[in-house]
Formats: sequence, C-alpha cells, structure tokens
Amino acid sequence: MNWKKLLIIGVALTSTSSLWSDVCDPCDLCHDGWSVHADWLYWKTRKCDLIYVFDLRSQLPIRGKGKKVKPEYESGVRIVLYKKCNDWDFGVRYTHFFDESDTSKDSSNRLGPTLLHPTDLARVNNLVSFARSKYEVDLNIVDLEASKKWNVNCDGNSSLFGGVKFAFIDQERDTLYSKDTSPSSNSKRSEVKEKIDMDAYGLYIGAKGCWKVCEGFGVFGSASVGALLGRFDRSLKEEDLKDNRTDVDVDDDGHYCIVNHFEFAAGVDYRVCDFGCGDWTISVGYEFHNWTNIPGWIRFVDDITTSAITEQIGSFGFDGLFVRLNAAF
Repeated sequence: MNWKKLLIIGVALTSTSSLWSDVCDPCDLCHDGWSVHADWLYWKTRKCDLIYVFDLRSQLPIRGKGKKVKPEYESGVRIVLYKKCNDWDFGVRYTHFFDESDTSKDSSNRLGPTLLHPTDLARVNNLVSFARSKYEVDLNIVDLEASKKWNVNCDGNSSLFGGVKFAFIDQERDTLYSKDTSPSSNSKRSEVKEKIDMDAYGLYIGAKGCWKVCEGFGVFGSASVGALLGRFDRSLKEEDLKDNRTDVDVDDDGHYCIVNHFEFAAGVDYRVCDFGCGDWTISVGYEFHNWTNIPGWIRFVDDITTSAITEQIGSFGFDGLFVRLNAAF
C-alpha cells in the first residue's frame, strides 16, 4: 500500500471521527434548542469572624474558649435558561440562598463580650452572664453567560465559558448581652446590630469537562474565577435596652472594593433522550464558592479615641450538594 492510499484512508478516518464527535455528545442534551434546569442547593455558610463571646476560665491571665455562631446546612435554589446555537450556549442563571443561624451561651458573670464598644464594655465590668447572637446571609446572583464547546471524542468534551456576574449579598448580625443569665426587662442588657450589604458586578471565566462513563451515565467538573467591583454599605448600632439609650450608631456607605469569586464543582449525571416531549438529565454534585477581599464588620479600637476603628478584610464562602433536573426542548 503506497503513501497516497494511506493518506486517503487517514483523511477519511479523521473526517468520520470528527463527524461522529459532532453528533455523539455524551455531555449535552440531545437537541439543539432551548434547555432549562433547576437546582436544589444544600449549602453551608463558611465564615470565620462570628465569635461573639469568650467563656473565660480566668481574667488575668486571660484564658477561655471562644463561642461563635455556627451556620448549618440550608436549602437554596438555582434556575438556568440556555439557548443552544450549534457549539455555542447562551444563557442566564439566577441563584438564591438564605441562611439564618443563632446560638446562645449563659455562664454567671464569666462571659467576655467581643462586640461591645470599649466604653460600653467598661459599664458591664468587662463581663456578662448571658449572650445570644444571630447571623443572617441573603445571597442573590444573576449570571449572563456564553460558552463554547469542543468535542474531544464520543466519550467526552470540554468547554470554555464566561460572562457578566451581578451579586447581591447582604449580611446581618444581631447580638444580645445581659448581666443576668435569664434576661428580663429589668436586666442590664445591650444589643449590637451589624450589617454589611454588598452590590457587585464584574466578569468571570471558567472551564468545564464532561466524560461518559457508561450508557446514560457521565461525570463532570467545572471551575471558574471572577473579579467584581463591589459597593459595600456597613452599619453598627449599639443600644442599652434597659435605659433605652443608643450608645453607638454609625454608618459607612459607598465603600468600594475589588472582590474575587472562585467556584469549583464536580458530580455525576444520568441522561435520557427523547423521553416524553424532550430530553432529560438528572445530576448530583458538590460545589465550593469562595468570596475574598470582603470588608468586615465595623470595629472600634479603644475607649480613648472613641471614633478610631480597625479595618478588617476577610472572606467567606459556601459549599454543599446540588441536585439538578435539566430538560431540553
């Protein structure tokens, strides 16, 4: 067999393989058209700066254990609508997640508050007998996305995607301190209310890979990174509930930062084509989201320079399961 015949056979095999990879896609639904999927999210909030009191064994030297709000897993939802145009996908995605967690601690005159202004801390002689803190986070995100797909072979493909992200994340913390283990209207009580509201927009890029394991079943993974311009509105209010007196009431509005967002996900799916009036996919996976360069709560330095604060830059994130039902029509 001469080189000309080998060349012709090679070109024919290559063309057949390319054609097959275009029509045999293990990681997309079977029709080019519209597709929609709904995700049930089971996430947990990860945030470090939620300590509200120390349970002290001694004051000098200071020895004790910090008590913090520990968020539990909560449900959320994500809705996605895509239009497929050959190897391109154009879509919009909306994600909503809300978490509310609270905890309390009582120990007679041995709890060290961490959130009171130094002047207010002196009024309770640096110790309280009861503390309760509640933390809330309300997340709403809209993504406008375009992606380009490449078929590796009949068992897998990869895609690059990117778009514009709009993120609205509001955090609140409400903490109560009391000199009595069972607070009442006659107890010496102080309440600290804090808020951090973020409105951000920016760009993100990422990549995704899919592989067919066996008939109908596949695995997938994705990762993305984004940079957003965020506006932060922060506030801090401290009240003496017994004396009906406001000791601190400050705001910091229009605080701008560049924030970063990282997202990683992996899972398995099962696909059924031409079922009913469309094609269906059920997916189960685990994902991580991390937000960095986030301004922290307003914190005062001391009781001498009463308006001096310390700037804290931190991060928080979410991780957990998602269950997805995808339909194409």
